Amino acid sequence: MGKAEEVLLVSSQTGRNDSGTDPYGPNRNELFVALKPYDTWKAGKTKADLIEQFSKELRSQIPGAAFSFTQLSSTM
Repeated sequence: MGKAEEVLLVSSQTGRNDSGTDPYGPNRNELFVALKPYDTWKAGKTKADLIEQFSKELRSQIPGAAFSFTQLSSTM
């Protein structure tokens, strides 16, 4: 994921938080992928294209795992 031209950085979190308020188990992994501004992307490339690329890469490298892609909501 970090090798994609459109990606600025990738950060990961494994497990649950220390406070015990996280409803997910300790085997959960989250990846935060910060993207470069859209105007720096190759012409015609969309976020949907990038998600498809990531999905194929992850499924080929980690068979049988479930992946979902979401976007943070902004309140500003």
